Amino acid sequence: MRTIFSPANFNDKGKLRPNYMRPQISKPDEDDETIASNKLSVTRYNYTNIEFCRKHAKSHSSLPNRTYWGFARFIVKDIRDSGADVVFKPAEDNPAHANIVYPFCCKIGEPLDSKIELMIKQLVGKAKILQDPKPDSEKWEGENPLE
Repeated sequence: MRTIFSPANFNDKGKLRPNYMRPQISKPDEDDETIASNKLSVTRYNYTNIEFCRKHAKSHSSLPNRTYWGFARFIVKDIRDSGADVVFKPAEDNPAHANIVYPFCCKIGEPLDSKIELMIKQLVGKAKILQDPKPDSEKWEGENPLE
């Protein structure tokens, strides 16, 4: 599960921006500060539940551009078939945390290779969008994430 924030992650047509799955290459990688980040954070739903995902996602909102909206659900096989990987990396505030790790290394601020950009765009297309219909309610009232 990867959190979707509104309006930050949407384009003018209400679709996920192609860069939704793009790592912040302007920042150093968490494991190797000599390269740009090639990772994205996700929460492994099979190791938690929707209520944990929701609470964690809401804690990362920052108004007005990053308001919790819902999730993009990805299947690990789709990510690995694309050439990226999913690596379990528990965090203090998220024991179900993992990273999507892309197969590139570049210097901070360098543009990504067009093949990587295409991979990222294709991964966005694999997302199952799960809008939280009532983000202020106490419990998830949306679609079952596993369907």
